[in-house]
Amino acid sequence: MVTAQQQAVAMAKAGKLSSSCTKDCTYSEIMTEVDAGADITITINITLQTWYDEGIQYDYKLDKSSSSTEAFTALIWKSSRKLGVGVATRKSDNKVIIVFQFSPPGNVAGQFAQNVKPSIGINTHGNNGHNRRTDLCH
Repeated sequence: MVTAQQQAVAMAKAGKLSSSCTKDCTYSEIMTEVDAGADITITINITLQTWYDEGIQYDYKLDKSSSSTEAFTALIWKSSRKLGVGVATRKSDNKVIIVFQFSPPGNVAGQFAQNVKPSIGINTHGNNGHNRRTDLCH
């Protein structure tokens, strides 16, 4: 298994986002590249808020996600128990690569109703210009 940190470093070197998951992946990933800010903690917090804000678009009546809500559902997936986080900076364009890995994997078809539950007070701050890629690895 490639760790989230190893994947972030590899993508920073390669200059593009790509999944580390293979056919029998035991985890799921969400990843993004954002402009490097003065404070990496703030950059990561903005990224997390952006992914969580996708919940505004999630339809809890359906038992599935969409490309606009996959990061949100991965973040709150009830049965995922382990989280790996990787962060690396791509020097050529001053982008920060952020990778989250979840195990067991989230976003499993047919399991949304029992793993994605509504909460009270979802925030609405928009996407902050992030270029996000979410991979369903299962």
